[in-house]
Amino acid sequence: MERQKCDYFQTGEYVYIANEWININVSYMFNNPCWHLYTQNTKFLDLGFHKEEDDYFGLYLPYGDNYDYSAYRKSCFCNYKGYKCQCLGLTDDRIITLDPSMEYQTMSGDHAMHGYNPHLDVKESEIDDIWEERTPIEGFKFDVEPIVYLKKDGVWLKEPKEQ
Repeated sequence: MERQKCDYFQTGEYVYIANEWININVSYMFNNPCWHLYTQNTKFLDLGFHKEEDDYFGLYLPYGDNYDYSAYRKSCFCNYKGYKCQCLGLTDDRIITLDPSMEYQTMSGDHAMHGYNPHLDVKESEIDDIWEERTPIEGFKFDVEPIVYLKKDGVWLKEPKEQ
């Protein structure tokens, strides 16, 4: 099953309902944990979703039950100078913001122990491989590829949109 929309470098949780990947997260809206599914697509009103703030429509499902929907958590990573880093964003001028691994921080001597968050801004052309890592969400099916390359050997397999 392919994602129809790709939020490049956006870490998040997604569930597949009505032929669309939408956002899902844990909420404590009702004192006990529950799943909060939300989207801006009005077609979900016909599926029992209700109007929320800022043009969103939401649905709450009991946490801990098993569902027949596919869902996963996604993070985006790349190799930079031989180290795995998390991709955080892409600017209009093709700069990718990276959250470097502890190994990179130790090697470079630039790490969070210095009292700040050590992000790197790197030209997109300096990174050869970028991929999504997808992991299961308990209670949902996991029938997607666990690793999906967005850029491989310097070639974009899916061209990103600027964020």
